[in-house]
Amino acid sequence: MLYLRTLPESEALRTAFTQGARVVIVGAGWIGLETAAAARTAGASVTVLDPVADCLAPGSGPELGGKFADLHRGARRGVPLRESAAEFLAAGPGSGQVGSVVTTAGAELPAT
Repeated sequence: MLYLRTLPESEALRTAFTQGARVVIVGAGWIGLETAAAARTAGASVTVLDPVADCLAPGSGPELGGKFADLHRGARRGVPLRESAAEFLAAGPGSGQVGSVVTTAGAELPAT
């Protein structure tokens, strides 16, 4: 599990965003969406999880949130926006790494 709060964390994300990587981002705010765009630009497969159907809607309203959701879901980006994360599963015993994320609907998304 990686965060984006400091420069070293940003560098760790950049290293993790590679062609074929499977990235799950929790949060469809400005930072989450910008992170999703960076990961897609690097060739990673990305899914964004958020409890709100249209990203940014709580702070920016449903119209602007819907436009950003459409932008990220569109053919150029192809980022699915889905329901919230319910559980983070380890990549392996004692690994300290997240291997997949289970959504509130029960879907398991690989995150490696």
